[in-house]
Amino acid sequence: MLGLHYTRRTLYNATTSERVTIDTNLASEATSGARSEPIGTAVVVEVKSALWLGETVRFVRGQGLRPLSFSKYCTAVAALHPEADQRLRRAALREYSLRP
Repeated sequence: MLGLHYTRRTLYNATTSERVTIDTNLASEATSGARSEPIGTAVVVEVKSALWLGETVRFVRGQGLRPLSFSKYCTAVAALHPEADQRLRRAALREYSLRP
């Protein structure tokens, strides 16, 4: 079993119907008691919009950030279990120049 903990903030723009979730303090814990911060101090931002290239996505891209397929759960498993497939976690860390 794996416990996954994070702090979530949600922003909603009623005019554009865009929703942005911002997850911080991502931490995981195995039943063995092992703990991990799988992406360090990075922040996970998810944008949901009816438009493919909505206002928020244009702003984020304007800041030089690109979308990345990312699973908090898979990243947490990889951080706690070195024998597990590390490719997704490494790709996320490399993409944003983070250290494991």
